[in-house]
Amino acid sequence: MEILFVSHKYPPSTGGMEKQSYELIHAISRHAIVHKLVYQKGEGSLLKFFWNLNSNIKNMLELHPGIQLIHFNDGLIASLALFHSGYEHIKRVVTIHGLDVVFPLVYFQKQILPRFNKYDHIIAVSRATAAAAIERGIAKEKVTVIKKWGESPSR
Repeated sequence: MEILFVSHKYPPSTGGMEKQSYELIHAISRHAIVHKLVYQKGEGSLLKFFWNLNSNIKNMLELHPGIQLIHFNDGLIASLALFHSGYEHIKRVVTIHGLDVVFPLVYFQKQILPRFNKYDHIIAVSRATAAAAIERGIAKEKVTVIKKWGESPSR
């Protein structure tokens, strides 16, 4: 399987989401062919990264036609990708973090978050995040909670 990981949170920047992104990509690379489209400081502005994201994803798919799945590492980048076109035929998965779901902007809560149902699967970083997402209209059957060490994944 080939997977394209898309993230604007990636080392050398530091923080929990950067660590999660790096560790996920590194771990999956032991089991699948991994491609990544990640923002690196020094490559230009973050705004430019977001602005060019749709065309950059399509370019990656053209360069690597074996890609079967795109993983968006957080709700912000997944929110922007909802407005993309040209790769709807590829399975799309997003990992959501707490603030991705409870961000206190009415437009986001009412207009953007329910559109996450367009994704094929949603991975929540905690049971609380999953519950908040389901409460806000994301289909329960699309949500899986990342398991903690020693426990089974839950839906």
